[in-house]
Amino acid sequence: MKSKLTTSLWLSIVIAFFFMSCSSDEVAPIIEEEPEVETLTGNYTGGWTSTTQTTSFTNFPISAKLTADPEERFLSGGFFATASYTSCCSSGANDGSISIALDGDSITSFSLSVIIPDCEGFFRGAGVVTATGNLVIDITGNDCDGDHIGQLVFRK
Repeated sequence: MKSKLTTSLWLSIVIAFFFMSCSSDEVAPIIEEEPEVETLTGNYTGGWTSTTQTTSFTNFPISAKLTADPEERFLSGGFFATASYTSCCSSGANDGSISIALDGDSITSFSLSVIIPDCEGFFRGAGVVTATGNLVIDITGNDCDGDHIGQLVFRK
């Protein structure tokens, strides 16, 4: 009987010591997970807003078909100057190509090469992947309309 009482007493002391050593000030670290790149694969529609010295575009309809490379945290695919995933003006399958590098929810590098005849252009930028999976990208670049400063928004 004495042995059981001693074991119970020691067990109670160990448990009490364990709880006393934990501080209510201690908070477990919050680990933010990067968005799964695979979930970003898909079709997007959106708007192009930019200004040049001669013209401005406000929410001009655009679309893209993007595929993810999860190992490289990279998206790439076709760009369309329409909301319907069809080429507006080129004889090719699309109006250009997009490349996007990701780091967490940041778009660290964006490039768009436009192949519309007589209006070829190249655009660069950076942005974010929103909590809802939208891609919001601040851009600069040049095409037949001149030097652009603006933003692209792609919604899945």
